Amino acid sequence: MKNIFTLRWLLSCLLSILAIFSLSSSAQVSLAQNNNLPTCQISSVIFSKSEYKVGEVIQMTVHLADGQGLPLSGAVVKADVYQTARLIIQAVEGFNLIDRVGEYDGSYANTSTVGVYEFTITGSDPTGQEFKNCSVKKSVSVGTATQPTATTIVPTATSVIPTATAVIPTTPTATPVIPTATSTVPTATVTPTATSVTPTAIPPTPTAMATLVPGSKVLGFVPATVNFGNCGSQNSMVVTAKGMTGLVGAELEIQYDPQIVQVVDSNSTSDGVQIEVGNAFPSGSSFVVQNKVDTSAGIISFAATLLGSQINSDANLFVIHWQPQKSGSSVIKFNKFALADINGNAITATPQNGTVEVGTSCVSSVSGTVVLQGQSDYRGVIVTSSSGNSVETDANGNFTVIGGEPVVVKQNGYLSGRAEVGTASKISGSNVLATRLGRLTLLAGDINSDNVINIFDLTFLATQMYSTNVLADLNKDGKVNIFDLGLAAGNYQRNGPLTNWQ
Repeated sequence: MKNIFTLRWLLSCLLSILAIFSLSSSAQVSLAQNNNLPTCQISSVIFSKSEYKVGEVIQMTVHLADGQGLPLSGAVVKADVYQTARLIIQAVEGFNLIDRVGEYDGSYANTSTVGVYEFTITGSDPTGQEFKNCSVKKSVSVGTATQPTATTIVPTATSVIPTATAVIPTTPTATPVIPTATSTVPTATVTPTATSVTPTAIPPTPTAMATLVPGSKVLGFVPATVNFGNCGSQNSMVVTAKGMTGLVGAELEIQYDPQIVQVVDSNSTSDGVQIEVGNAFPSGSSFVVQNKVDTSAGIISFAATLLGSQINSDANLFVIHWQPQKSGSSVIKFNKFALADINGNAITATPQNGTVEVGTSCVSSVSGTVVLQGQSDYRGVIVTSSSGNSVETDANGNFTVIGGEPVVVKQNGYLSGRAEVGTASKISGSNVLATRLGRLTLLAGDINSDNVINIFDLTFLATQMYSTNVLADLNKDGKVNIFDLGLAAGNYQRNGPLTNWQ
């Protein structure tokens, strides 16, 4: 009986060895066949609009076909985005499209900047057995130079008109000129004067907070304009609600240019970036529903409500602490807002935008170190700052890039990295002006650059065993072997971007 069990064990081992040799042979045959595979075709890229507004989501459909022109499903279709705005070309993190059986749908929402958005669309075979990669470039325009200004002037005109009306009585000479015309329509001759005054009252919109008409309700910023002479400083802007009656809750979304200025995190103990809650919503007697900053899109989202009380005067809703990134000007505008009274009804108010001005002497930078898992030479990693500037790391992984946080780190075959606003501050021990990010290790195995290491990456590595495929050679020793597969397998189901700077 013992001999029978021994014989079975030996047979099992033999079958395993044969299976390994079979896999190795098939992989080598597969490699030879890959050179003769047909190339896929991107037959069309269709955008949902010919031009988009600032802040509007770009939606696209990509038609992928095989060598015979038939719809091709099961591929990985990715779009890399490049923004050309303010005379700067900015590479933005790419995204994958959803397979609809030969049609691949995707959307891109980071359209806060006016300019041309170029999409480099690539179709690839996750198995490496059916077709070769194909790619195409398509671009679409977002906004015009006048669109953002037009939307902000319209609401402020209504708040300025009452001020213009208040100017009318300051023309006392109109009444003495016609002493007998008192019984006639006395204001009819003055009305044209009010019409001519109205257009000249529109330009001073940013400073209108100082000339409020009693009883008017206005959302605005104090100060309306923040100026930075250089990058090594900070300044604050208070979001205020003027002339409120019965205010209980507020929900606001504010947009800024993240390349010009960034929000300094007011709460380093919580994840993400937050603004400072104002005295309108004191701790213990209010509930903050939302407080977050999207530092990539330049969006501040805030919502809060009082518990058992109301505001019947001016109120400071929250405070934004700014840190400049590069020289330029950024409009600070209300994308949307809602004010609620004690009965749950909306309070009508006029929004008035603000501005951040950064002087030409502002040239900030951040530095750090990026390590590539499994390698000893860390050069060539692309590091991009919030201002759109990019550099490559040296052999030791060190970099210094013009601009500030957030910082995006990318390398083919690795999960991406990211340094959120406040990363340098936390590493330095709460020094808000710190510029050293520390050290980040990128994990190997993300072959198709979808920021997750999964079965598709491992399958590709297995098909490239014993080849010299540069992408699959994770440790850069000149060949694809068990060490490369082991690196990826050890990071199975890990996701990017990685943020654990140390």
